[in-house]
Amino acid sequence: MTDKPAPTVMRGRVIQPDRVWDDGMVVVDGGRIRAVGPYRPGAGDLIFDATDAFLAPGLLDLHTHGIGGIDTMDARPDGLAQMAARRLRGGVTAFLASTITASPENLARAVERVAADMTSVPSCLGIHLEGPYLNPTHAGAQPPEWLRDPTTAGSGEMADLVARSGPAIRMVTLAPERPGGLSLVQWLRSRRIVPAIGHTGADPAQVHAALGAGVRVATHLYNGMPPIRSRDPGPVPALLQDGRVFLELIADGVHVDPSMVDFTISVAGTDRILLVTDSIRAAGLGDGAYDLGGHAVTVSGGVARTVSGSLAGSTLALMDAVFHVAKWAAVPIAQAFTMASLNPARALGCDAERGSLAVGKWADVVAVTPAGEILQTWLRGEAV
Repeated sequence: MTDKPAPTVMRGRVIQPDRVWDDGMVVVDGGRIRAVGPYRPGAGDLIFDATDAFLAPGLLDLHTHGIGGIDTMDARPDGLAQMAARRLRGGVTAFLASTITASPENLARAVERVAADMTSVPSCLGIHLEGPYLNPTHAGAQPPEWLRDPTTAGSGEMADLVARSGPAIRMVTLAPERPGGLSLVQWLRSRRIVPAIGHTGADPAQVHAALGAGVRVATHLYNGMPPIRSRDPGPVPALLQDGRVFLELIADGVHVDPSMVDFTISVAGTDRILLVTDSIRAAGLGDGAYDLGGHAVTVSGGVARTVSGSLAGSTLALMDAVFHVAKWAAVPIAQAFTMASLNPARALGCDAERGSLAVGKWADVVAVTPAGEILQTWLRGEAV
């Protein structure tokens, strides 16, 4: 019989949702967190010691299409593993692989690829379908030729995609005001798939109907939605005011102005904000010519746009978004991290396993300096 490995200890400024231990520790045993609190010498083998660095929960990105030249829609056999490796270096220990609007054949191919590969990629929690059931008026960079209306409950393309992927599909962004939208929301909820409202022109009554049917996430709030007008408010005010819905924000300073990030948090509070990247394959590669779903995209100054000038996802790193929000909205660093870890885990229903540094959860941890420089990431207690 072999001896059981001794617990390991990470020492630093430990971030929990409601506090920071200035000289704290995270004790890891068997890939899970066994203790969190003030540092105690001898609690285990010291594998990390940096009292000036934050030890934070690994980040969770619910909305990311690609990175490092890889896109979910490529359906490459090695693509998901490469995406996951790049994200781990950025402190992202869990993510949903996001698709975009595409032909039925290409969408099915991408879904099947992720479903097949995610069993060997533990940081991929599943698939986020962004489209194809969106409002053409607010499609943004989504390919307009493949937009279509939601199917009715339990039939058609959506049911086929779920059948092909098993439990891999975790979230679906749709415009609930389109024909069949509310029925699809109810159908998704009955299968424990999170319905999200996005690329939508819904009025307040339609928003409230969608939330009543089960919508629980607003996809990249403000983007892919009409602006607020005094006599035609659109979906945003209703989404800000209703406590049932989580609100995605792309905090890159381009998709949403820093002052609007501050405003949103002041109205909705910190517990409902989901920081996301909406990143595309250009993330981490610099300026140049790329594509999104086969459509040309140019990145200039880190900003991705289509030929028509529409924003086309981002090149944002999620850790940068955390530090942006801490600065722009003047929130404590613990709350900023919660918006990119525990809140997304709650939205997805996996907060019992991840999202914060708490006893019993997976030891998904990132060490980062107060300036936002990532020193080390651990996935289930293993340094990556």
